[in-house]
Amino acid sequence: MLSVRPADRDDVQDPHERMDTHDASMRFSGARPKHLEDLAESLCRQDPGRYVLGAFIGGILVGVANYVRPADQTESERCC
Repeated sequence: MLSVRPADRDDVQDPHERMDTHDASMRFSGARPKHLEDLAESLCRQDPGRYVLGAFIGGILVGVANYVRPADQTESERCC
């Protein structure tokens, strides 16, 4: 697992574009977003309240995990 950076936007966008209709409806709980480039950009954004990990196999991105801290959570409320 590696941290995903803004430069990885195209790598994040590609698997979303290749999803078939069924997988996209399961992933997005409905229709696939129309602007996947915006989705990929938001997933690659780095800021203090967000952490994004990418799983790569042979240099190819195969999964993304996006962790966002709730806006009302303070540093002292963070787990471990």
